[in-house]
Amino acid sequence: MKKEKKVRLELVLIFYLIACNMLQILMIDAKGSLYDSIWKACILVFTIFSCVYISLKYKLKLNKNNTLIWLIFTMLTTISNICNGCLLANFSFNNFVTYIYPIISFFIFAVVFGNISFDEECLKNFLNYFIIFITYTCIFNMIYNYSSIINFINIKNSNEVQISSFFDNRNTFALYLLYGILSNIIIITYYKNKNKIYLFTLLLFALNAFLTLSRTNILCIAIFIFTLYLTSKDMRKNRKITLLICCGILVIICIPQFRNFISHNLIRKEAKLSNREVIWKYGINLYRENELTGIGMNNALNKLKDLSQYTSFHNTYLSILLDGGIVSAIGYMILFIYDLKKIIMIKKYNSELFRIFIAIFIVYTVNGITETNILFQTSATSFLCTTFVFILPVYITSFYYRKREERNYINENQKN
Repeated sequence: MKKEKKVRLELVLIFYLIACNMLQILMIDAKGSLYDSIWKACILVFTIFSCVYISLKYKLKLNKNNTLIWLIFTMLTTISNICNGCLLANFSFNNFVTYIYPIISFFIFAVVFGNISFDEECLKNFLNYFIIFITYTCIFNMIYNYSSIINFINIKNSNEVQISSFFDNRNTFALYLLYGILSNIIIITYYKNKNKIYLFTLLLFALNAFLTLSRTNILCIAIFIFTLYLTSKDMRKNRKITLLICCGILVIICIPQFRNFISHNLIRKEAKLSNREVIWKYGINLYRENELTGIGMNNALNKLKDLSQYTSFHNTYLSILLDGGIVSAIGYMILFIYDLKKIIMIKKYNSELFRIFIAIFIVYTVNGITETNILFQTSATSFLCTTFVFILPVYITSFYYRKREERNYINENQKN
């Protein structure tokens, strides 16, 4: 069996992620505009050319299992978008980009690149690159929002500040910090890296996550840590983490100023769900207009924007139903099940990585209740979630499977 040439997929993923964020990095407010769609189209075209070049250079073969899932997903999303009029009666450039983006993105990253060996060293490299990127966002945030941070403890209402680095809102920044913290924890715990720089970046990310006052993402950080703790083979090793968390809780409880600040600005009982329940009710009423194929991509969102200041339904599952109805929901359900199956397969080869990816999957499903990040969609946050939740487990599973095949091949030759 020939040894496969090394493809630096970790570089492809990080460059693609940065490219998706380039307009925000340059602080160009173009979200939802024609310029935004053109930029996303340019990224997609460049990615296609890069994919063709890499495929020819390394003579890549399509991943058969992923191809089958892709065909089913493409068929279902196409049917829903034809039936609800997005590709016919209400055709527009924005709708076409929104429709074609996940299909091509899934094909490139899961089908074409699905057979490339993405080993643990590649995973480590990607996490390191991502940590560097998040460190930059934090440094930029600390400088750009210096005056707000200095007076942060004196705020009376969380809406008084929007500490979000160069991102369009604090929830987006908090989501990146969430996965940055996850990356740090993986490097420290799984790769046993004792370099103090990771402890520094972990604390830096945690501080910035707190400054965002994003309840969902802060809760997801706690869920990730708690899931890792519960699935640990030896909980005694986590005593230091447990002690640290308990000390933090005691500090908050014992110091009135901290306790009151957390209660009023982070927990925010009086704010409840920040009017999300109103948006969900409106979305559910819209969905009832066409439960089978939805009311069409961007249509529900445009109606929401016309009636309010909100730019999202803040629910991944409701957004899928609104865009493509039950038909598209079945397509995404197949993706979720396939992804979960891949994560479970990792357990056969590496139980520690299984614990990590199942925790990430749980975090994503919980985050989807109050935020919208649909897999393989056009937004940078969606690709961020797609990378950690879907792409990395698929790559890691492919690596272990090919490694097993190579071992069997060598054993067969030795017998002969």
